[in-house]
Amino acid sequence: MDQDDVLVIGGDTLFLHDFDLERFFDRYKQLNSLTDACLVTTYSVRDDEVHKFGIVKTNREGIITNFLEKPSPFSTEARSACPCFYLFNSRSIPLIEEFVDGCEVSNAPKEAYDATGKCLAYLHPRFKIGTFPISGRIDVGGLTSYIDANKYFETHHNQSTEKGSDRKHV
Repeated sequence: MDQDDVLVIGGDTLFLHDFDLERFFDRYKQLNSLTDACLVTTYSVRDDEVHKFGIVKTNREGIITNFLEKPSPFSTEARSACPCFYLFNSRSIPLIEEFVDGCEVSNAPKEAYDATGKCLAYLHPRFKIGTFPISGRIDVGGLTSYIDANKYFETHHNQSTEKGSDRKHV
């Protein structure tokens, strides 16, 4: 990882107990050993959830070939959600700046760029973006989901403590 690479993490996203940050960085290094690339996390969603998320379609190598922001489940067969956990290669930053500048110059409404996925939709045809599949995530968007997240992590912390697990997860 280059010191100028940028990790973007959505503040309302918590990953499940099996998320492994070291493996995420290993995947990034593997992708970048061949060519410059960014890396994002993805996880499978049900048909009735597709319209709530940014959805990516990938090729066999896990490279994004299409990105749709909150599509109808009937408009795509893809079922991989892409939460806001992105590792941007430093060489992609000028393209991100180009996206933001383009929104400002065109006086685009806030909705045109006020979702992190809109930037990915702009970036993916111009820069390689790999994916790192995860088992899921918790969206802490309010008090109820915060309480649910707390219960989830208490349960999994207690289970790992009982098993004597000393493995660190994010």
